[in-house]
Amino acid sequence: MLLRNIHYALMNALLLLNTCVLLVGGSALWLGFVAAFLISTLVDEAAGEDVSVHEAASRHFLDLMLFLTLPLVTFNLLALVLLFGTGPSLGLVSLANTVGLDIEAARAASSFWDLVGALLGTGLFIGAAATNVAHELVHRTHSPLALLTGRWLLAFSFDTTFSIEHVHGHHRHVGTSADPATARRGEHPFAFCLRSILQGNRSAWRIERERLARKALPAFSVSNRVFTGQTMSAALLVMAYAISGGWGCFAFVIAGIQGKLYLELVNFIEHYGLVRVPGGRIEARHSWNTYKVITSGMLYNLPRHSHHHMFASKPFWTLQEEPDGPRYPHGYMTMILISLVPPLWNRTVDPLLADWDAISASPAERAILIDAGCLSRKSLLQAAE
Repeated sequence: MLLRNIHYALMNALLLLNTCVLLVGGSALWLGFVAAFLISTLVDEAAGEDVSVHEAASRHFLDLMLFLTLPLVTFNLLALVLLFGTGPSLGLVSLANTVGLDIEAARAASSFWDLVGALLGTGLFIGAAATNVAHELVHRTHSPLALLTGRWLLAFSFDTTFSIEHVHGHHRHVGTSADPATARRGEHPFAFCLRSILQGNRSAWRIERERLARKALPAFSVSNRVFTGQTMSAALLVMAYAISGGWGCFAFVIAGIQGKLYLELVNFIEHYGLVRVPGGRIEARHSWNTYKVITSGMLYNLPRHSHHHMFASKPFWTLQEEPDGPRYPHGYMTMILISLVPPLWNRTVDPLLADWDAISASPAERAILIDAGCLSRKSLLQAAE
């Protein structure tokens, strides 16, 4: 049973690899990024799909993979800021020496371009590991431990407000104009990222203010999760500065911003171009899916996105294939890369959207697309025939 689910340990294995290369330095600093990139694209495409459900698997093992992410991401960050430091770093350099790790030698062996590889790798893992596992955990609203762990994981990308807006905003408004995380047709991915960040934070503040008002508490108080969440990110920044000074903070900020960018690019592809009548039932047709075996394991079945939106509280190993849900031809990372080249993205996705308009969309959803200028009345008549 464990071997059947070993692909769910792949992300943690890559996190451990990245920590090791950060402690070694030199050209090896590219290894974590390159390995994760190739596995999530070329290997993922070659490995094929898997639509099976693993409910009989060991839940203890699968939960362990989730909760191991926080210490592993923390080790990644510690190794990164140590690499970028110039001094003894609160004695951690000496401590590393006692176990045979020479941080000063790793610094000396690392060129500018090697350090770029370190930043790209750590940023990728903050996005693909920390924020993704946080997404799974913040949906476990019955578990204080899961919620706290999820918020700490989001603190690495300065994005703890995601735990508010995503659960209480996105899952309510998905596919509508009220949802910051639903990409519009023709929207550039970077324009979407900016809009989603700004509107998502504003939505989180509004949701939190309304929650506190129902409890007769002021918005500006220690009970406000927006403030407490930012305090968590600030604590990590203070730690980075205490260990490695300004360069340590710089490395952390760059890696964290990358992590947030990866999260928003995932948001971009998950609901791109799909619409839903406000207040209408959330169905399989309102989310894009992929079932590639490698990235499904690395991302704990996040690509089975339709089933997640229909049953948001279900743990990842129970998520199923939704045959009626729209489907991408490639895995998540490949689709993200395609999205960064708009002409290629349009050639790939426009035919899929045309099929969705004609087959999956309800008459009311087609009317929304017509009003938005995304579907002609001629196309609406053809779809109705």
